[in-house]
Amino acid sequence: MTKRSDFLSDAIDTAMAYPGISVGIVARNYKELEQDFLDRVLSHDDQLDAEYHPVKKRLTFSNGSIIRFLYAESLQDVWNVSGTNFQAFYIDGRVSSEIIENYCVRLRTLRDGPPVLGVFVSE
Repeated sequence: MTKRSDFLSDAIDTAMAYPGISVGIVARNYKELEQDFLDRVLSHDDQLDAEYHPVKKRLTFSNGSIIRFLYAESLQDVWNVSGTNFQAFYIDGRVSSEIIENYCVRLRTLRDGPPVLGVFVSE
């Protein structure tokens, strides 16, 4: 298990190491997403080789990798990202197991794309 405070650094390292990868960071609710991740991205985005899109809540890297910032208060929040393929998720361990399972089905790789790395759940 990874510490929640390390998620952003780990996700950025993953995005830089695997060009074209799609990573999801999932917080328990929007307030925690904002406090734990979005505020940190905004304060360091000038140090990254990436551009933050505030409306889409995603960080797009020059190598084609994307980190999407998500929250999961209910299953509806998971269904709102249907049709999007991910190769890795970093999920807050306080999110319900049912929601974690529903994010897992969105893990897939595309032909000649980056590999599926899996789901990392915080302590």
